Amino acid sequence: MIVIFPLVILQIDDDSDRQFMEQVYLEHEKIMYYLAMKLLCDENDTADAVSSACVSLIGKITVLRSLDSCTLRSYIVSTIKNVCKDMLRRRNRTSQRSFHGESDEVFDHVEDENANVEDTLMLLLDSENLQMAISRLSEKERDLITWKYFYGFSDQKIAGNLNIGNGSVRAYLTKARRHLYDILRDKEND
Repeated sequence: MIVIFPLVILQIDDDSDRQFMEQVYLEHEKIMYYLAMKLLCDENDTADAVSSACVSLIGKITVLRSLDSCTLRSYIVSTIKNVCKDMLRRRNRTSQRSFHGESDEVFDHVEDENANVEDTLMLLLDSENLQMAISRLSEKERDLITWKYFYGFSDQKIAGNLNIGNGSVRAYLTKARRHLYDILRDKEND
């Protein structure tokens, strides 16, 4: 199989850094392309978003090397989402449309009524406590959190994996997020 790396990775001077970024890219390429395509709905924009995310990640190689695999994945997911959001904002500014309307619909699946809990959890992704807290969740809650926020699975895919109804996924995710938030809050108060 022929693997094509973004050119920016191949241009890294330091061999160790280039090999590290090649490995990071290989391990996360599918999720990066999946999320970019889901948010941008255009193959060319998707490729541009992945390349831009790689540029951003290369600037953080030292940080990336210090992260465990779970935190690294969430960092990459966050980076690709932010790159896509920026691209959509630029696209909308260029076309003289506001960021309201159809663009908001693109992110409806990312945001929900429990955004405050989710935002707090995302801010803590760099924390070692998060991995410990996730390990304290039930297996079902761990799977839900991992699939939704680390792998970016749709509610429909999660429902299929757990053999539950599509409508139940949101309720289970809400409960899992609250439980995770409570564990993190309790740890913070210790």
